[in-house]
Amino acid sequence: MDFKNEYFSYSVKIFDLGVKLSYTSNLEDHEVATYLFIVKNNENILLEKIWYQKNIQDKEISLESGKYFFVFYIRKKGEKKYLLSRKSEFINVKLLSSFIKYFFNPKTTDKVLRRLVDQNLNDIDFGHVRSAKHGSVKVSEDFYSTLCQSCLNILSENPRIDRSRSFLLNCIFYMADSSFLSGNKYKLILFLINSASISSEKDILFWYGLMMYKMEEYSVAEQTFEKLVSFKEQLSYHQTGSLSYLSDTKNFLDKDFNDVKINYIYKKTSKKTQGCILISCDFGYFSAYLKSILHAFDERLIVHLHLILPDNVEELNLSKISEKYENIFVSYEFVEKTIGNVRTYYSVSRYLILPEILNRYKLPTIVADADLDFLNIDLISVVTSVGDNEFALNIKDNDLPWLKVTAGFNVFGKNTGDADFFNVMIKYIRFCLETGKDGWMLDQTVLGQCLYFYSIGLIKTSSDFEINRLQLEKTVRQVTNRAKKRVEAKQALLTLNYH
Repeated sequence: MDFKNEYFSYSVKIFDLGVKLSYTSNLEDHEVATYLFIVKNNENILLEKIWYQKNIQDKEISLESGKYFFVFYIRKKGEKKYLLSRKSEFINVKLLSSFIKYFFNPKTTDKVLRRLVDQNLNDIDFGHVRSAKHGSVKVSEDFYSTLCQSCLNILSENPRIDRSRSFLLNCIFYMADSSFLSGNKYKLILFLINSASISSEKDILFWYGLMMYKMEEYSVAEQTFEKLVSFKEQLSYHQTGSLSYLSDTKNFLDKDFNDVKINYIYKKTSKKTQGCILISCDFGYFSAYLKSILHAFDERLIVHLHLILPDNVEELNLSKISEKYENIFVSYEFVEKTIGNVRTYYSVSRYLILPEILNRYKLPTIVADADLDFLNIDLISVVTSVGDNEFALNIKDNDLPWLKVTAGFNVFGKNTGDADFFNVMIKYIRFCLETGKDGWMLDQTVLGQCLYFYSIGLIKTSSDFEINRLQLEKTVRQVTNRAKKRVEAKQALLTLNYH
């Protein structure tokens, strides 16, 4: 796609992993600022913004497969009015995802990787690989070993390789098992040393921490991940769970943390209930998902919705919602913007109030994400099958601490509210919130590590308490219209009044 006028010219070329942009301006540098917007046609989401440059030559922009259009704006600096706006025609992009079928096949993994490695594979491309580790893509066990060996071979053939270097090392350290890392330990350490002038410090720290963790050097892994706190805002999605990794309980177990004031809207229900669903979210998600939640649950279940609100928002009349629906119970808390990663707090707050919810209702309780497809799950069967003194956790066979237990759907017996597990879990979460270790997946890292502490006897338990793997007939999945719900959530937040 090419375009030219008196102000500028540009071309957009499709390649395997996205598009290459070339751009030349005929205006003086001091006159203008130029933006490039890449927008998905069905969601209208901004994916890339490039500030003004006189010339751009073959800038690579990785995209997922789909239709996109490009909008160029030119305006004088200091002025709001645009001199020119140009919207391109839609173009189709095919990229790594086009090769995924063959990439995940161990017989062709190496061939596909060698074909694409010169295209400068990045974190977006690694997201396809990460999906396999996170369980959303099913692959054979041979794939992991084949991929890691292929990446190692490419790096060995060209130790100073620049393009796709981070992608190759991410694949090795994130996907490899302990035996692969142990067998290639010194070669991999040499790769990390050679990466000092090529890769970022936060990537090198993350890779080394991963290797130490998988080789059971837990204390060294913790010390290494600790250094990532200073890079918190720069971490990629798959790196965020490492922030909250602690190898033991000594840093937080003897500490005291301030209690958070939880506001409950009290009421009684005359109906006999068999279980409770606990969900925490902000007001946006609350508004977007309330109808679907009401549609999914019947009167045999209590739904407890816990809202996290900005501390400067005017009081909401949430009691109306609680009064209108007999099986809906509501609580809320106000948080300051200075709490740290507020988005993370939305997800962990449900686990912070879980013991109180268990003791309040004396019902088996499911802790769940708001955006799950609850109609796909027999919830009554789930709550009635858990033992009174049992945790049924969504435990995974995964060698990463933030992926050992998924946090979006777990079940707790009605008599477990006073379990020491919760004391350790809550102090762990509070410690991370107060020390800047509150990266995304904090709840999963804490659950995974508390499960580990339980297994080695660091958590005291009664003789009848037990933790088991959650058994479900169907896989828990998110709703399919999440993009639409996100838009609804943003619109709902705009209706809040602040003081």
